[in-house]
Amino acid sequence: MSAVKKNIVLFYAVALLQGMVFYASVATLYRQAAGITIAQITQIESISYLLTVIFEVPWGFLAEKIGYKRSMVLCSFLYFVSKIVFWKASGFGGFLFERVLLSIVFSGLSGVDTTMMYLSDPENSQKNFGIQRAFGTAGMLVSAAVYALLIKENYRLAGLLTVFPFGLAAVLTLFLHEVQESDRTQRLDLTMVKNVLLSVLSARRLVYLITAAGLFSESIHMLTVFLNQPKYIEVGMSLSEIGILFILINLLGLSAVWSERLTRKTGVRMSGILLLTVSAVSAFVMAYSSARIPVVLSVIVMSIVFELFMPLAGTLEQELVTVKERAAALSVTAVLSEILCAGVDLAVGKITDLSLSAAIAACAVCFILSLLFFLMSTSGRDKQI
Repeated sequence: MSAVKKNIVLFYAVALLQGMVFYASVATLYRQAAGITIAQITQIESISYLLTVIFEVPWGFLAEKIGYKRSMVLCSFLYFVSKIVFWKASGFGGFLFERVLLSIVFSGLSGVDTTMMYLSDPENSQKNFGIQRAFGTAGMLVSAAVYALLIKENYRLAGLLTVFPFGLAAVLTLFLHEVQESDRTQRLDLTMVKNVLLSVLSARRLVYLITAAGLFSESIHMLTVFLNQPKYIEVGMSLSEIGILFILINLLGLSAVWSERLTRKTGVRMSGILLLTVSAVSAFVMAYSSARIPVVLSVIVMSIVFELFMPLAGTLEQELVTVKERAAALSVTAVLSEILCAGVDLAVGKITDLSLSAAIAACAVCFILSLLFFLMSTSGRDKQI
């Protein structure tokens, strides 16, 4: 097997294994049973989010110095350790430590994993990103089924079982092939940081794409994770119906494998136009419909669109990064996206206090803005194909 093929297969396997979080469906209940409150959970999440932003850029530049493979291995083993900590954690301090480790992991993996996949096989990157997402979804579905059928209310057992696939995933990263040799003589000084930052900010199409993807992904997240459940109750759905729909929505994650096929048939620009337009229409339907079927269908459609759009956005982002320090540049774009996402969350949250329908409609407006930025980022793109 070639080094390229080996890397891609390993990334699929890692995605499958790291999708197997056996306690995912009871993560909040797990923490409460271990002695922390909802308020403490939100405090820990806020601290974790802040630390991720702080670590993001330094990790990106460190990855350039030590190499992408070493960064992947180090972060994957810390990911494994974090699951051991979670399994044994009790009280505020234990779960805070787990989230601190995850902040280091997420900021370290950000940009490195996608860059390694892209450089391993640039021509098929969108297809590979889509299949990787599908493997992650498959791992999640397997673990959810095992929990529902076998583990049930034994939370600690769910935590223990999660440790094993993450340990195996960490071991698999040892067999990755380095895609870009590191320059250990390179100094990580302010000049290097400044040059990468300026190169990212001066790449207007890249900034437009990051804005489009950030608006889109966070609005979808708000609609399909937070705003959907009160809307379901509003239209008269029962808790059992909501539970069944949750399983269906997770199954839709497998649709990511068709992202590359859609783009091949319609072109890069038209794919984005279709997906973002459909999202906006679906969100407006969700906002103002008072019937179950339109609301449910709108959420289903937006979930499919999300899985089809993100591999496309990931590929375009990789194509628009032209500097040698790819991981560092992608860390900068991640920070820009995270700041934008925080702004979307705050704005939609404020609007939710006024009206649920208005908040959902605000997400629809974000989709329209996302479409405009996507058009600017891909101006003339399909003319080159």
